[in-house]
Amino acid sequence: MAEAVAQPVETVAHTFAPKLFNKWSYDVTVSDISLKELLAINSKLKYQVFLPHTAGRYQIKPFRKIQCPIVERLVCCMMQHGKNSGKKLLAMRVVEESFEII
Repeated sequence: MAEAVAQPVETVAHTFAPKLFNKWSYDVTVSDISLKELLAINSKLKYQVFLPHTAGRYQIKPFRKIQCPIVERLVCCMMQHGKNSGKKLLAMRVVEESFEII
């Protein structure tokens, strides 16, 4: 019987920062000291997402909403009232189109 020899597997560490909607980077500076702790913009890589749809449960504990990506908080605020309630994909598309205009 031939013995199976395990080949060493090379792992490549990808060190790229995700871009919002694959277009915009998260290079944002906040000059206000009081807002710096409350906005999850560029402090950690886990707050940087490709799409602002993490399906996270940020309201379970107090102040966990701080960990939610800032663009997702904007999208969630846009889909609250009336006929827009619950339509997150529509709100994401509106935010993306407004970012393109800006």
